[in-house]
Amino acid sequence: MITKMITLLLSCHCYALPKLAKKVLNNRSTRLIIHDGIDRFGVVPKRHRILQHQQQRVYSTSLSSTNGNNQDTTSLSPVLSNETKNKVEAEMQHILTDVSSFDVIRTNNSLYVDKTKQIYDLILDSQKYMFLARPRGFGKTLLCSILTNLFLGKSKEELFKGLWIHDSKVWDFEKEEHPVIHLDMTKAAGSSSSVEVFESKLKLMLENIAEVNNIKVEPDVMMYNSIFFQTLIVALHEKHNKPVVVIIDEYDKPILDLIDNPEVMEDVSGSLKIFYGLLKPYETDLHFVFITGQFKITGNSLLSDLNNIYDITYDTETGSLLGYTESEMKAYFHSHIKALKAKLQVQNDDEFMNIIRERYNGYSFGTYTYANEVSEPVYNPFAMNHVFNSLELVDKWSLSGFAPMISDMLVEIGYHYNHFLHSVKYGRMGYGIPLGYATLIYFSGYATIDSCRGKGYVSLKIPNASVKKSFDQNYVTSLFTKNGPELFKEILADIDRLLADTPISEMKSKIEVIEEKFNQLFINFSYEALQKSYYFQDIMDSILNTLFTQVLSQWKKNYERINTVAFYHSRVFVIEYKFDESSKKVLDQTLRLKEYSNDAAIIGPKLPILLLGINLVNEIGSDGKKKLIKISFQDITSK
Repeated sequence: MITKMITLLLSCHCYALPKLAKKVLNNRSTRLIIHDGIDRFGVVPKRHRILQHQQQRVYSTSLSSTNGNNQDTTSLSPVLSNETKNKVEAEMQHILTDVSSFDVIRTNNSLYVDKTKQIYDLILDSQKYMFLARPRGFGKTLLCSILTNLFLGKSKEELFKGLWIHDSKVWDFEKEEHPVIHLDMTKAAGSSSSVEVFESKLKLMLENIAEVNNIKVEPDVMMYNSIFFQTLIVALHEKHNKPVVVIIDEYDKPILDLIDNPEVMEDVSGSLKIFYGLLKPYETDLHFVFITGQFKITGNSLLSDLNNIYDITYDTETGSLLGYTESEMKAYFHSHIKALKAKLQVQNDDEFMNIIRERYNGYSFGTYTYANEVSEPVYNPFAMNHVFNSLELVDKWSLSGFAPMISDMLVEIGYHYNHFLHSVKYGRMGYGIPLGYATLIYFSGYATIDSCRGKGYVSLKIPNASVKKSFDQNYVTSLFTKNGPELFKEILADIDRLLADTPISEMKSKIEVIEEKFNQLFINFSYEALQKSYYFQDIMDSILNTLFTQVLSQWKKNYERINTVAFYHSRVFVIEYKFDESSKKVLDQTLRLKEYSNDAAIIGPKLPILLLGINLVNEIGSDGKKKLIKISFQDITSK
């Protein structure tokens, strides 16, 4: 059922999943296509020519949790006006966590990270039709609100005082004033019972725009939304004697909300395709068209009839347009950082930024293929707004979204997300090549670009520790909900208690109990299924990540690699996974990690270090029950 729903969802964006599924599962070199900065005529777009000419800095990124190193990521300094700088330094500005209206944020004197320099550069690019895809919570709606207010001109100029675009005097608010049609497609979304319900919501939006602009539309024209839309565009152009700006936010939200209603989803998709496609014939009546969504456009997607639209989803210059760079974080959240540091009792600035970076940074959206680099990593703005508003290390973003559905999907096809992302490593994203499951994971915000290699080849990764923990929690729930046992949550709680609370002096005597608990957990799994490359280790690491404070996989030291390092507040476990080895050999091989495991003390100073050798076996115990897991243990703290 899950796979069927995903197939329909992605087919609405023209990703041919059924054929892809077999290809992905059987071919580890499956390719994804990413925008490589060259248009279909082989011409380098204006923004790339400017970038090459100015030799602007492009940033590489790596997720610190994959290698245990927390390195500072240097950013170009954000441009703050004197007024904004004084506000930041003088007070801890209020943060509106669930408001995306630029008007409301500015009139309430709430904190706004000034992106107007990048927005101005975006408009200056002179592309009439533009499209940008980003995951939920990254500020697409706020960006659309800013663009709307910019083009509404003189009447909205007050909102921009103190921001770069106003104080630099590059934007003529009177000259650049245009009639604006702003369609927030979330208002037409919802689990509608029929396509008629959706179309009635869309019609109401168009009626409101006509009423605000004193445009009278004949009843027979209003019967069809596409004709109604066209009529509004022409009428506004004629009334104001200026071409119209069209802003469409979350263009794909109406179909995303219908994933559990596949028949209606298909009907709404057809209706939207016609509606959006009618923008093209009215090019002379339009000044600027900007469309956002969660999923990228390809092939015969909802926007395929707009074949002149310029997709900036992967442009390096827009890589940090949405999201907070590290320099923006330090500049705009100065007082919040100071307050949160005090609350967490962290004195060192670098230590604090390492904590924040590990949890919330790591998203890279732009690729610069000429230099094989990706854009500067950004923080999830929704997540950071909640962190600094509450002064707690909370994770509000991961609590909603597609994670449960994606986890169910991966369990259904027999993949762990680590192995699945690895199977599309150096694939190519976009431009008509079907992506299937990887597309859903990437555009849902649960994976990001890790590295880039020539003409758009990319590898993917989980962006940060918060997303990974949420993903692991959902994956473990999906895995054991399907495969049992029924009381798996209680068994996990027992394992947690045994590993965390058992006195270290008594740990060796409890190993058989811990081993039995793990065997109970995997009671319905076959040895053959778990023996797949890295599958057992990935599952075990996901289980540990739901229990431990922090789990690092594939810890590297010189030429050695530790499978897993797991941290509780009171102890550190260094873990090696083996297949069908004798207990003595597993422990001997685990003990070789002794000198390298001291690196664990960097994060957990003076914590006891315990070695675990976890061996996957195919045996029958003395009680006649299947046995898949054997565990060896040694405390090396004082050795």
